[in-house]
Amino acid sequence: MPGVAVSAGRLARGERFAFDGLFNRMRIFRNGMPEVADGFDLTGGHKESFGGYSYLAAAYVCAPTVLGPLADKLHEALSGVPASLVSSSAPSAGLCTVRVLADSAHILYKTLNLCREMARGFLELPAPARGVL
Repeated sequence: MPGVAVSAGRLARGERFAFDGLFNRMRIFRNGMPEVADGFDLTGGHKESFGGYSYLAAAYVCAPTVLGPLADKLHEALSGVPASLVSSSAPSAGLCTVRVLADSAHILYKTLNLCREMARGFLELPAPARGVL
């Protein structure tokens, strides 16, 4: 069954990197085998972690079909979102990954909603009930 998973980190109350540490891991298995093993382990305080961007996210699309064309479409469409840095790739036939760095929560959610909308359209799935707020 196709699916979309999202992993994100962001600011709390506008305080840039006002945390001691931020740790996140995403693991996705298919047929008992690891498909995705990803994550980050950041130290907080005054250290700049995202090259000037305040928000980050990763999205993963898994499906029993070739997703290279989806990765190309996502990369083209999402790289045009202002105030963000986005890339998309297909590391294996049935996996598409998207990375997002954004200046604001609004831009991050706009990018994630567009990603989800395009992925669901590519997989011919019905529209989701609502967007990411």
